Amino acid sequence: MGRIRLDSLSDLGRHGYCLKAVCVTCGHHRLLDASQLQQICIRRRWSMTLDAVEARLKCGICGGQDITAAPWVRE
Repeated sequence: MGRIRLDSLSDLGRHGYCLKAVCVTCGHHRLLDASQLQQICIRRRWSMTLDAVEARLKCGICGGQDITAAPWVRE
């Protein structure tokens, strides 16, 4: 069995994952739909790599920009 690469939003969507974002400042977390994020990135002509997306995220509770994001299995 081989490993799958999860380097971009399209990879997440293709393999049924979402993106779990956690604010380092306040601990708030949220599951984000990869296909919705992908559409936003396409409209704004942003990179869809997970590193680039993570750098653009902002906490909806405290406004912090120190966010960690990782692939998460959709439930």
